[in-house]
Amino acid sequence: MKVTAKSVARWTHKNFSAAGFSERQARVGALDGKVSKGGGRPSMAKEHLQAVLELKAQGCSNRDIAEDLGIGSASVSRYLKQVSE
Repeated sequence: MKVTAKSVARWTHKNFSAAGFSERQARVGALDGKVSKGGGRPSMAKEHLQAVLELKAQGCSNRDIAEDLGIGSASVSRYLKQVSE
């Protein structure tokens, strides 16, 4: 295991510079010719926040809200915390 890690590290050091690595990452991460600016999925925060508030007003539990919206219960808690602040 240690030998494999050392071999990979040696190859990477030999074949990439910091600038070359960044350029490669940008190229690999390009979507439809556009360079990725980070992040992942598009944010659904506004839509989820509204839905969370509506379902909570109806008396649903955080777990039920999360299941209905297809998000994590921690996200539901975070949305509710944002509103209470």
